[in-house]
Amino acid sequence: MLVKDGDNCHLLSLDSIRYIESCKNYVQIFFDNKRAYVKKSLNGIEQRLPKKHFFRANRQHIVNLDAIRAIEESISEGYTITLNDGKILDVSRRNAVELKELLSF
Repeated sequence: MLVKDGDNCHLLSLDSIRYIESCKNYVQIFFDNKRAYVKKSLNGIEQRLPKKHFFRANRQHIVNLDAIRAIEESISEGYTITLNDGKILDVSRRNAVELKELLSF
């Protein structure tokens, strides 16, 4: 995936992307130990990613399923996921059903 970050371009393998976070009118793509800022919507980025590898956790985050280290139920009937790098993200109740289906648990 080619990502333009200001004057820089990054050619990212999908495996290197850990998660993507929405921030107002741009998104941050977290990959390897770096991040890129892209002027695109989270919905636009989501449409370019394969659904069998990436999951929309909530309104602000798309997660690489291979980057998930742990999943726990949360008080709000959704889930909390911990990524391999220690980052903790919430999964909305609505998207928790899809996560269960994707990971078959």
